[in-house]
Amino acid sequence: MTYQRSASRQQNIISLSQNLETKIMGASFKNTRQVIKTLNAGADTVTIPPEIVHSMLSNPLVEAAIDKFVVDSAKLKEL
Repeated sequence: MTYQRSASRQQNIISLSQNLETKIMGASFKNTRQVIKTLNAGADTVTIPPEIVHSMLSNPLVEAAIDKFVVDSAKLKEL
C-alpha cells in the first residue's frame, strides 16, 4: 500500500468517525503517474501544473476524443 493510499484512507476514516464533510485534494505533482496514483488512492480532486495537464492531453486518443466532443457539441447547438 502506498503512502498516498494510506493517508487518504486515514483521512476518510477520521472524517467518517467525526461526521466531518471533507474533501481530499492532491497537490505538488511532478509527473502524470503521480496524479493518476493519487486519484486512484481516493483523492477527490487535484491541482495540476499546466505542463502536466498538457502532457496528459497530448495523447492521440485524448485528442481524438476532444475533437469528437467539439463536433458533437456543435451539432447540439444546431438543434
